[in-house]
Amino acid sequence: HGEVGRAVTAFLDLARDDEFEPRTVEATVLRSEGDVQATWTLEADWIRAYNDYALDDEELSQRVLDSLYEEGDA
Repeated sequence: HGEVGRAVTAFLDLARDDEFEPRTVEATVLRSEGDVQATWTLEADWIRAYNDYALDDEELSQRVLDSLYEEGDA
């Protein structure tokens, strides 16, 4: 899930630097064209809370991981 963490960090950094207006991010991870490996979500409210120090690294990570759906999950 390292790629997910790097993507989340990029959105958080952009929002912190006022280069990205926080909005919900719904991402799809592909193995190859048309072959979905996983999906995950980063809610706008989570971005705001994190950058306002109302949400810590661990809680934010857990929320993103809880949103993760990997192909084959029941």
